[in-house]
Amino acid sequence: MSMKDLIKDILETSRDRIKTPITGSFALAFLLWNWRPILVLLLSDNSIEDKIKHIDKNYCNYWALLIPLVIAVVYVIAVPYIMAGLEWLTKIAIEKRKSHKGAQSLFDLKITKKIAKEEFELTQVRSGQRDISELNDRIAELNTQIETQNTQHKTQVENYEKLIEGYEESEIKNKALLDKYLSEIKESKKSSENLTGGELMKINSFFTNEEKKKFIDFCDFFIYKKEGSGYEPIHGTLSIDLERKFKRHNMIIDNGDNTYSISNIGEYVYDFFKIILDINLNA
Repeated sequence: MSMKDLIKDILETSRDRIKTPITGSFALAFLLWNWRPILVLLLSDNSIEDKIKHIDKNYCNYWALLIPLVIAVVYVIAVPYIMAGLEWLTKIAIEKRKSHKGAQSLFDLKITKKIAKEEFELTQVRSGQRDISELNDRIAELNTQIETQNTQHKTQVENYEKLIEGYEESEIKNKALLDKYLSEIKESKKSSENLTGGELMKINSFFTNEEKKKFIDFCDFFIYKKEGSGYEPIHGTLSIDLERKFKRHNMIIDNGDNTYSISNIGEYVYDFFKIILDINLNA
């Protein structure tokens, strides 16, 4: 660190300390209490040695530092309470003044508004009566716009109602198809697990459509050995995390020799995922 930077750091540190309340208060109290030796030092015509001897003899004692310090501490501690007390005492008066000032401003605005209204009416009288026909035409135009907007809003409401009805019908249809497929799965598979529709839906909620598609492709390639499945070895397209996810839900069994088997739960889930993806595709 250069000498310039050192001096700069010292000045900045000193400036921060001087800005503290106790430091400023002490400096001011020190000047007020010790004004006589300060004036002697600055304005006396005696030599500097005589000034120092005179100040040392008559003014240099512990009171010169203690009393300004006490004044500074009392000032820093007491002044906030004094200010708070004064604000509390003058609170009602300040609120009254602001209320009266606001009322006066409101009254002035009302008078100004009344004057402006009278001036406007005077201008209308001077320039002649308003064109009643023009006003009626404008009113008719506005009524036409309102009727058009009402018609558009009514059409939009009807369209929304049709969309809602179609959505509800689609939901009912999809639910019926899902119940039908679930019944077919339970009839076609004999399993000791006895998965319910709610349990299948719970497992379904843990997987995205992309993960469901990967599980189906995985089973087609590794389990059912379907040709043309387009599925590559597990470490090529299936992440380790997704493989663990299939195992965590007891859907596949790792045989330990780079081969896999599907569990009873996996068979149910395989068919269920195909149903769900088929419904989403046709929705």
